[in-house]
Formats: sequence, C-alpha cells, structure tokens
Amino acid sequence: MYYRTNDATLRMEEGDLLFIAHRKKSDTPAVFAIVDKDSDALPWLKWLFGYTEQQKTSFSGVDSDILINRELPTRAYELFFAMGLDVPQNDDFLEEMIVRFKGTLPSTAEFSSYARLISGCPNAGEMQSGTADDLLYYWYNTETKLFLSFEKYLLDEEINRGLSAERFISLSKTFLNRRKARAGQSLENHIEQIFIDRNIAYSRTPVTEGKSRPDYIFPNIKAYRDPGFPSVRLYMLGVKTTCKDRWRQILTEAARIKTKHLLTIEPGISENQTMEMKQQDVRLVLPRCLHSSFSDRQKEWIMDVEDFLKVVS
Repeated sequence: MYYRTNDATLRMEEGDLLFIAHRKKSDTPAVFAIVDKDSDALPWLKWLFGYTEQQKTSFSGVDSDILINRELPTRAYELFFAMGLDVPQNDDFLEEMIVRFKGTLPSTAEFSSYARLISGCPNAGEMQSGTADDLLYYWYNTETKLFLSFEKYLLDEEINRGLSAERFISLSKTFLNRRKARAGQSLENHIEQIFIDRNIAYSRTPVTEGKSRPDYIFPNIKAYRDPGFPSVRLYMLGVKTTCKDRWRQILTEAARIKTKHLLTIEPGISENQTMEMKQQDVRLVLPRCLHSSFSDRQKEWIMDVEDFLKVVS
C-alpha cells in the first residue's frame, strides 16, 4: 500500500496493527484504525474483527458477518464511537425506563435486576449445563445496551438545558467515571445472580486481612476465618471487566487462598500477561464465547464460567 505522509502515518511504528473497515452505506466509504501494539484497545479490535495470530504476517480480510448481530460489551461500543462508526442504540425500552426510574439513573443493582427481567432468559438454576457462560454474557450486554440508551437520554437532557464550558468538562468526567464503575459492578451483579440461582454458597466483598475485600469468597467468610477449615477448600473470585495491570490487585486479597480466580470479559489478553498470571497462581475465568480470541496454549489454562461453578459447587 502506498500513501502520502500525514499526521497519522508519522505516529505509526513497527508492530502496530492496521484495521480497515469498509462501510457499504455511508458518505465515508472506509474507516482506517491504526492501533499501537501496546494499546489496551488492541485485543478488543482483534476480537471484533476476527483477527488471529495466523494472520499477523499477512494482509487478510474477514467477512462482515463477524460484526453483525454480535453481542458487544461497553468497550466495543466505545471503540466504534471512537472510529466514527454509528452503533444502533436499543431504544425499545427507553420510554419504559424513563417512567420506571422517574427520569433518573437507579442503583446498579436495581438496573442489573431490570436488565435480567427484560432479557427473556430463564433462571440460571433452570438452565442446562454449559449455558451459564452465555447467560452471564447476555445479561451483561443487555444491561450495557439499556444503560447506553438511558445514559444518552440523560445526557441529551443536560445538553438541552444549556452547558457552560466548566459544566461540560465536569459532566463528561462524571459520565465516563460512572460508565467504568457501573460496568464492573454490573458484571459482579450478574455473576452473583448465577451463584444464587445455582445455590452456591459465597460471601461478597468480605474483609479478609487488613482492609482487603475480595469480590467473592467461597464457601463463605466464616469458613475463611476458621483456622480449622481446610484452606484447599477455600476459593476466591475477583471480577474485573478488563485486566491490564489491575489484575495484580487480587494477589493480596486472600492470604489463605493460594490460587486466585479472576473473572473478566477482556478478550485476547497477551500470552506474556497470562504467563505472568499463571506464575502468580491467578487463574482466568472468561465466558466461553471469548475463548476463541486466545491461543491454543492459553485455552488449556483458561476456565469458562461453568468450569468455575463446578469448582465452587
């Protein structure tokens, strides 16, 4: 490919990845995304566009069906917005949400419960084995779509009232911080509901040592604090939508438990990072649909949600 030097190409370095998306119905026929090899957006774009390690030395195309009807987490929506791509909003329940929540955003727990209510999915306890992975991912993404729709409505209301520059900056920070915080809480809420529906005993955010509060302890914090309870029968689960360097936070959260488990929905984590996790006795748990974004060597070590449920049942 030949191109004229420009601001974008001057920032490109060896090892960066170029994605080109052809837009069939748009005044802008193509979108070019050049991603830094160390960017946390890279694994998401690899997953979204069906990129595999076998393609890394060639220029390869993927069918557009990969991007159609795929359940997209919040991070994927943010990337599409950043690339200037229009993402269909799920406004089917907007009017209902405005009335139900009286025009204000409810607590994350209440919103998660609402998302499960309208998802149309059965109770996790009634589902066949092997489907908790799909249920968790579907619940989470249902809430994501509902949240983005309701958040847009709230933001439009604020803009319509008129914003000063100071108010705009303050509001943007509030919305971004809230979006990140609620994404993690949402994932915690939905996995907790699966524990409840499957009759799995647990304690949520208990204090272990000092000020440490792991997301979940199994079977419960009472057993953890009992010196006579075998440590090999204790388990902990950290929950993070993305890992990056934050995964190390769980290493000191439960001293009695040697192997920590970490639930995430981040696809395509690098082999170097998962190798470091393995060396630190951290076991990754991901919904089965995201396993295809990992290498065969990584797949041998990664657990899916059903695998983890069997361990703590």
